[in-house]
Amino acid sequence: MTAPRSTGDDFAPLRAARLRAMWARYCELADAAGMPHCKPRSTEGMASALCHAYRADKLPPGWWFASSLEAADIGGEDYTPRQPQQPCPHRAGTAGRVATLAERASRGEELWCEEDFA
Repeated sequence: MTAPRSTGDDFAPLRAARLRAMWARYCELADAAGMPHCKPRSTEGMASALCHAYRADKLPPGWWFASSLEAADIGGEDYTPRQPQQPCPHRAGTAGRVATLAERASRGEELWCEEDFA
């Protein structure tokens, strides 16, 4: 007797839920922009397609990551955030600094860059 074949949905339930939500958002934005996209049959396929689009810088206009967990989910252990686009002009502990960090996370960027501490 052989083991049952995996459907690819072997991710932890919370990660799978985040991937399905991300995929729905991705499809909605891609359809609105007229961008073609595949139709994966598993959460693993969704993660792979999102990772490929992220690395190729081909995410649809208006794309954002709802959290750093979402950004990490698409690449699994191979995920490497991008470098921030610009240093944060706000002091540590201010609302401006927190807003900048949230924006960076939503773009899949590192939270900190060396210029933040200069």
